[in-house]
Amino acid sequence: DREHFPVYLGNHSLGGSGFSSRLFRKIRTELGLAYNVYSYFLPRRLPGTFELGFETRGDQAERALAEAYRQLDRFAADGPGVEELEQSRRSIVRGFPLRIASNDDLLGYLSVIGYYDLPLDYLDTWVARMEAISHAEVVAAVRKTLKPRRRVTVIVGGQGAP
Repeated sequence: DREHFPVYLGNHSLGGSGFSSRLFRKIRTELGLAYNVYSYFLPRRLPGTFELGFETRGDQAERALAEAYRQLDRFAADGPGVEELEQSRRSIVRGFPLRIASNDDLLGYLSVIGYYDLPLDYLDTWVARMEAISHAEVVAAVRKTLKPRRRVTVIVGGQGAP
């Protein structure tokens, strides 16, 4: 998919990077509403899913969910900021060697390359492809791919006190 790399890079800013992501900074660090918060795209041969998740106390769930929706809607409309995107790009590119550090990692990538019929130089060109993505490409891909109005919400937990 043409949007795979731009969406991957954009999502890193939203919730794919852990401590430095927008969702983590707002929902955990600033508001203290969750221990962990994340987002990711699950690519498939056909359009895959996007997941945003967090763990929180029952009495904070409504507020945390409202803030997650607010951040998702804003991100879907505007994408990441320029500096936010560059920080994500640096993190992804610098971390790439760790993604292929073990035989297990390489085997996983080889499986993906075979399954999706990707070019054999996929790993050799991965960093260059990531570095070549423009901010405009990320914003366009995020706008095209993220559909926050079509969301499905799943809440697991009880209503009472723990």
